[in-house]
Amino acid sequence: MSSGDREIRDRSTVDLAHIAGHVAELRLGEANDVGIQLRLSPGPALTSGDPVMLERIVHNLLENAISYNNPGGWVSMTTAAEPDGTAVLAVTNTGPTVPGYDMEAIFQPFRRLQADWVDSERGSGLGLAIVRNMARAHGGDVTAVPREGGGLVVTVWLPPDAATQ
Repeated sequence: MSSGDREIRDRSTVDLAHIAGHVAELRLGEANDVGIQLRLSPGPALTSGDPVMLERIVHNLLENAISYNNPGGWVSMTTAAEPDGTAVLAVTNTGPTVPGYDMEAIFQPFRRLQADWVDSERGSGLGLAIVRNMARAHGGDVTAVPREGGGLVVTVWLPPDAATQ
């Protein structure tokens, strides 16, 4: 059983806005190198969990959004809290059109869109599967929907931080 397959027991209060800012700073050079503009809209999004795993969620989503994009495109990363305190991270990108019927399949291990099988430089197809496992281990979930004009909107919901409720 991988660490993402079980519930997280040792939890710390974490603001997804801080993690998103940190990861965006780390990936900014890569985005600039391939002509992708990063947009960050951080709002408080408190949750509790394993900070390293939560950073991995953000890292994987940003890495995918940059890798599966169009030259001159953009990636937007937003964090916020819903009225009930649920922490939300949304990563939106420009990119190729993704059929709605492929949304569930992209969360399966080693699954990439058909056209990407010949391009091994883009990864192994584990990024979104890991994101889903880690989000669920934290009591949350993740969804993806196609963005009109191409690209995706991937949204992670995590339970509110009990210490701040």
